[in-house]
Amino acid sequence: PPLLSLRDPAGQAVVQVTGEPNRLYQLLVSSNLLNWNLLFATDCFSAGFIYTDPQPATNAARFYRARVGQ
Repeated sequence: PPLLSLRDPAGQAVVQVTGEPNRLYQLLVSSNLLNWNLLFATDCFSAGFIYTDPQPATNAARFYRARVGQ
């Protein structure tokens, strides 16, 4: 499964996903851990990608998860 890490430089949520190259990855977001929405999808030719969320990192609750796409 992909490995997800999060950092917050200057109030922005920057999500780094590390996994296997040449796979389709999906980054999902939720505010309650029950309902998940697709935030970003990519055919990743390298071993990962970095995504900067345009929503401020100061949201009351914002959760991320990554999965291998369909």
